[in-house]
Amino acid sequence: MALLFDEKTLETLKSLLHCPPEEVDGLIYREEVPETIGYILNLKRENELLGERVRKIEKKLLSKNMERDSLYDLTSEAFLNFHPETIVMLLRNIVMGQIGILKIIIFRRRNGEVEILDARGAGTSDRDSLASRIVKLSEGVTTASRSLEPDEEMVKEGFKDFFYFSSSTHGLGLLLGKKISGEDLLEEDAEFLSTVLKQALLMVDNIDLYRSNLEKEKMERELMIAQTIQGRMLPEKLPENEYCRIQPLSASSYEVGGDFYDYVEGPNSLFISVGDVSGKGLSAALVMASAQATIRAMVKDYDGPLEEMMERINSLLLSITRTEMYCTLFLLEVRPKEREIRWFNAGHPSALLLRDGAEVRELADGSFFLGLFDTFSGSAGSLPFRRGDKILLFTDGVSEFEIDGREIGLEGLKDLFLRFGDDVEAIRDYLYSHFQGERLKDDFTLLSVTLS
Repeated sequence: MALLFDEKTLETLKSLLHCPPEEVDGLIYREEVPETIGYILNLKRENELLGERVRKIEKKLLSKNMERDSLYDLTSEAFLNFHPETIVMLLRNIVMGQIGILKIIIFRRRNGEVEILDARGAGTSDRDSLASRIVKLSEGVTTASRSLEPDEEMVKEGFKDFFYFSSSTHGLGLLLGKKISGEDLLEEDAEFLSTVLKQALLMVDNIDLYRSNLEKEKMERELMIAQTIQGRMLPEKLPENEYCRIQPLSASSYEVGGDFYDYVEGPNSLFISVGDVSGKGLSAALVMASAQATIRAMVKDYDGPLEEMMERINSLLLSITRTEMYCTLFLLEVRPKEREIRWFNAGHPSALLLRDGAEVRELADGSFFLGLFDTFSGSAGSLPFRRGDKILLFTDGVSEFEIDGREIGLEGLKDLFLRFGDDVEAIRDYLYSHFQGERLKDDFTLLSVTLS
């Protein structure tokens, strides 16, 4: 439809179409403005309002696009680098670059303590004091997005807003100053920061979990290697001779342990040892390996007093352990030509001698632990042996084994020795039949020697 205007009306229309929107409402109801021009001006006002709504929508879309890009950056960097430091850097850049805030504290709360991960524009604020105040702000809070105006100390230091989210393991939060523009945070700004912070928390959680699993897998691989090495260090073959029979068995409370046993042929005798390194796990296994290698090297070509040899072993172990760990050891020497046994007990449970199937004697002569003190002294024990004598060597994991909540003790082990003789598997099976729990309380080593 074509509209026809006279010259005066056309001039009036041109001038009104160029006037500001706020003047339109007053103009369209003036008598000198024709009805058709009022209609057109009304359309102009509606177009202006529509344009304003479109601009608001565009602004929201831009904000959502920024949020999407930020979340993408957080996610992609987390999967590419697996570094919490990268997540913190991205979070800082988002707050400073996209929101326009230059004063920012990024913190992490874990196990009741707060760690300041990043601080920009915070000046010389005392971090310990700041951390203690953050603890109070985040106490008992799982989700927070609020102004800090009620906290006069925080406001005085230039902080204005507080954001915090927590998971089952830890929390991540922001302390923010004013925007560069001086304006308050808009609602969409707060929503954007909350979304980004929650995503950052999720990423840090995932990275922590990944690292924990990676470390666990690494430790398991190392333990498997250590277990293999430790197993190979134990003697594979029993000594072949006519004067004694040895039956050993050992079990660790962990993948690797501190118990060990060994038997080495000397020039004129057979040395049999059972030892126990303080502690458990990998560290005990490493010291155990050193102790076993030291003892094996010492006794192989030795044919002298046990006291002197034990003193030398103590000095070598002391240089390895540096008093941080120590070793107990029972060393038995069988001398077939003299028909004699000699022994030295270095802080270890006394071995038991069963004679004629009826009498049990403790072999206790010796001294204190190895690898603990510079000075070492003590006296070895000796005794002629008879055909059929049985000797039981063991670690404290055997004598301290619990049945019905009570340790069997040395007397209980004597009873089992009388009952089962040198059958260490029968002793073990009896004890294990009373075992309750998923893991042994301590490493468990038994070794019997039957002389002939």
